[in-house]
Amino acid sequence: MTKCFKCGKETSLDTYYSSPYYFKFCSIICKEYYLKLTNPLLYYLKKIIDWFKTLINNF
Repeated sequence: MTKCFKCGKETSLDTYYSSPYYFKFCSIICKEYYLKLTNPLLYYLKKIIDWFKTLINNF
């Protein structure tokens, strides 16, 4: 079992990312945190797209 860098959850699945740091992530939240660290522009663009999807689905 390995612990997630951001949230501290334990997971049996090891997911490795290697740029710019070497992290172990276990959840979507942590993957978003990694994206925010490495590519903030893409992170916020994804957030805006998700917001529009939510807005459209509510109508």
